[in-house]
Amino acid sequence: MMATPHRHTFKIAVAAFVSIAVLFAAAVDAKPRKKKTQQNPAAERSVVLDVGLSITYDDNIINYSDADLDLFDSSGAQGKFSIKSKDDWIIVPRINPRFTGKFLAGRPGWLDLGFGYFAYASNDVRRYSRISLSARQYFTSRLYGEASYAFIPSYYYRNYQVGTDDLGAAIYAEAKFAKHMISAETGYELTRTLTATAAYKFQHKSYNSEFEFRDLDGHGFELGGTWRPAKPIGFWAAYGFERASAKGADMADSVLDVSYDSWDMLSGARHYMSILDAIRPELSASFEIRNIKYQNDRLPQIYYFGREDFNYYAKAGLSGRLPYRVRGTVEYAFVQKKAELPDIYPDPGRVSQTTAELERKINYKSNSITIRFTRRF
Repeated sequence: MMATPHRHTFKIAVAAFVSIAVLFAAAVDAKPRKKKTQQNPAAERSVVLDVGLSITYDDNIINYSDADLDLFDSSGAQGKFSIKSKDDWIIVPRINPRFTGKFLAGRPGWLDLGFGYFAYASNDVRRYSRISLSARQYFTSRLYGEASYAFIPSYYYRNYQVGTDDLGAAIYAEAKFAKHMISAETGYELTRTLTATAAYKFQHKSYNSEFEFRDLDGHGFELGGTWRPAKPIGFWAAYGFERASAKGADMADSVLDVSYDSWDMLSGARHYMSILDAIRPELSASFEIRNIKYQNDRLPQIYYFGREDFNYYAKAGLSGRLPYRVRGTVEYAFVQKKAELPDIYPDPGRVSQTTAELERKINYKSNSITIRFTRRF
């Protein structure tokens, strides 16, 4: 059974929904500035429906380390794995109804609802859904505000050891969490080719009772921008920081503390090709580095004490128009974690493994390729 989320998390979630509802309720009632020729506001509002289907092959769906994959292949740890295969096909249908129109002071805005279901072909335990709600309102021709909320009811993370039996064999349990994500963003068009954004982000994870010490609240910010110096090309970049506080930090010293600070740097580019006008192909690529420093100062917890992670994410994709107003995309993604532990191991009488051997149990790589189809109705 999932642990009950902290009460203030629900207050924040409710506040996000209420804020969006109030924004659009006020927008609908707001009268545009008088003009010589005033159009019917209803004529400027519309509802569109975006639907999508993606098929992904991922060669490491849990992001297991090489050491874990060796155990998986040899069946050397009973109960450690709930998955049937380390790789899988992931089928994701999505639906996004959007209400657009002119609202506050006759300025454009939209309300977007979203639902996606992530179905794993061979590993039912990994299946999950994601629900989202977002709203954007332009206050001037250059300035907008946006609020969004997303919720994942149940997400299987992996199995962790929770004890040992009478014979000393490890006992494992499935770690699952519910996740709430809230953000507030503002953007301003500095020039016709350059837009700057700033956002506050909040996340709350609530694990099942065996792992409630992993419950965490994360507060962060992000500064970003997009630049379109010429018609055929565009760039984007972002810098973010997050401080995540775990419940275990306020519990006994024997309890694991997974609190962390993280820094994110993202950059990307898109090329709008001038060839094959009927297809209008677009080529995109992005690269992200995430540096995570765990705040655990409890020395017995060797996998988190003094640990620093460097996560790398790289993507490259090609998209274009297909018949029947369908847009198709092919995308490759690479993910890698490089963790660094203090060079204090082995520790006689406590830890027999070297630092490099311990890091091998954390580091991982994964590759995936996705084919995606989208259409607007």
